[in-house]
Amino acid sequence: MGAQIAFVTEDTQRSFTIANTDYASLVLLPVLLPKLRSAAPGVDLRIISYEKPAIAWLLDRGDADMAVGVFPNPPQACVKTPLFEQSFVGIARADHPLPASGAISLAEYASTPQAMVSLNAGSSGVIDEVLHGLGLRRRSGRPGGSDRSRVKGQPFAQPSILR
Repeated sequence: MGAQIAFVTEDTQRSFTIANTDYASLVLLPVLLPKLRSAAPGVDLRIISYEKPAIAWLLDRGDADMAVGVFPNPPQACVKTPLFEQSFVGIARADHPLPASGAISLAEYASTPQAMVSLNAGSSGVIDEVLHGLGLRRRSGRPGGSDRSRVKGQPFAQPSILR
C-alpha cells in the first residue's frame, strides 16, 4: 500500500463525483453545500444518478467517488457509513376507510392498493424487500404486477406527450 496523503479540506482543489438519488440530493445538498463552501472552497461536486446494480462498477471505474443511498448489501470493497436514519410515513386520502384509527397492521398495509414510484422499470423498492423478508407482498405497480392490459381493445400506449 502506498503512503497516506493528508487531506486538508481548506487546501484541497479538486472535484468529487457523488452517485446520489434525487431524494438524497434533496435532503443532503442544502445542508452539505454551505458547509462545503466554507470548509473546502476549492472543492467542486458533481452529482450523478445511478442504478444499484451498477454502483460497484461506477466506484471501481472511478466514475463516482462515493455513493449515497440505501445499500443493504454494499459491494465488498466499499466502506459503508450511515449518514442518518429516517422514518417513512404512509399517506391516504381523508375519506379512505382503512386508517380510521391512525394505524394499520403490516398485513392491512400490504393488501391495500397503492402506487409505487421507481426510477428503474425493473426494480422493486426497499419496502418491497422488507415485506418479502416478512413473507408479505404489497399491492402496487411493482414489476410483474402489470398485465399490460388492453384498454377498450387497444394495446397499451404511451400518452402522446411522451412520444
